[in-house]
Amino acid sequence: MEKAYIVVSHDRAFLANTVAKVWEINSRKIDQYFNGFDKYLLERQERRRLLEHRFRHQQEEIKRIEDFIRRNMAGQKTKQAQSRQKYLARMKRIELPDSDRGSHNISIDTSGRSYNLVLSCEKAAFGYGHSALIEDVDLNLYRGETIGLIGPNGCGKTTVIRTVLGDLDPLDGSVAIGNKVEPAYFDQELSDLNEDNIVLDEIWELDNLAEPARIRTYLARFGFSGEDVFKKVQFLSGGEKTKLALAKILYRPANFLIFDEPTNHLDIDSRQALEEALIEYDGSCLLVSHDRYFLDRVTDKIAAIENGRLKVYAGGYTYYKEKTSRIEEAPKKKATDPDKKKAYEEFKKLSQQKGRIKKELQSVRSKIADHEKILENLIADLDHNIPKSDWEKLEAASKEKLRVEDVLIDLYERLEQLEAIDNENSDS
Repeated sequence: MEKAYIVVSHDRAFLANTVAKVWEINSRKIDQYFNGFDKYLLERQERRRLLEHRFRHQQEEIKRIEDFIRRNMAGQKTKQAQSRQKYLARMKRIELPDSDRGSHNISIDTSGRSYNLVLSCEKAAFGYGHSALIEDVDLNLYRGETIGLIGPNGCGKTTVIRTVLGDLDPLDGSVAIGNKVEPAYFDQELSDLNEDNIVLDEIWELDNLAEPARIRTYLARFGFSGEDVFKKVQFLSGGEKTKLALAKILYRPANFLIFDEPTNHLDIDSRQALEEALIEYDGSCLLVSHDRYFLDRVTDKIAAIENGRLKVYAGGYTYYKEKTSRIEEAPKKKATDPDKKKAYEEFKKLSQQKGRIKKELQSVRSKIADHEKILENLIADLDHNIPKSDWEKLEAASKEKLRVEDVLIDLYERLEQLEAIDNENSDS
């Protein structure tokens, strides 16, 4: 059934699947695009590139004419100067779109290199009181990874985050953040914002020795320029509040970002700016989002909560959908005798490979536990046991500590490789 409809949305995946035309409101006018949402993104970029080129060319021309007028208004070429002045007054000025004038240039700084294992959940159960929402969770997040946590409303995504942050205890198993990991948390309720503050004060309270100009430059990266920094938080739009909350948590460098629906209320340009920043960010990230387009661009893995269990998929959102669709739609084929024989051979080969991987996984995990114990002892020696006057022993212990840390990094990287293979084997 064909019907006409108008949709207002920032959900790019939804728009890509539903609309044939796009109307973009900018600078008090509507720009029209006629070839669907995906083509709109490309065409808009090209239109803006050409507009910026024309804008720069016009600005150079205006500057040249104004310079001529200034030099000749009171001289021999007064009439030419007056003529050019009239020309400038009649000139139709090119305006950049609002989003280009206040363009976002978000960047995310890391607080330094953490150990390879950033977050570990072993046989963990998440919930409140004695009621578990999710059980038997095994999940590892490694340095530099971004994992998207997805699932239906009420399935326990925020509960997982609160447990990772230490606000809740796991009902069973263990949840641990690794060594040298410094988390920062974006709360979808924006509870960190003080409604009575002005925008400038929200950042100034984090660093009251900072120069006002430095804070204003920082806020401009999130779209707050000019008089915007003096607005009261309570009068900001939903999108402005989200950008301010992002500015607050990103002001202090961190190497583990935890986001709960960070793209809520953000316009498309702001979402793209955040995506680019996360792609460039070299720390680790755990994020909850319903924005499929956003998840596809920034995540390395998807952790899906389904029926009280959590399963990890080694890819973005599209990979997750393809994988789950294939499982749901796979036809049941009755195997013939040759099929059975081939299936048995493949099963036998896969079982042998799984056995080798499981054995090496066990060995690597054991070595990690041994080396972490050695490292603990060395740190204790350096901090408490070796006299500060015994430089020889201190130097030897420091060198050994560095060596053990390097070994641990290699072991964690091998563990990551083995777990990825093991997950693929489990899926197959």
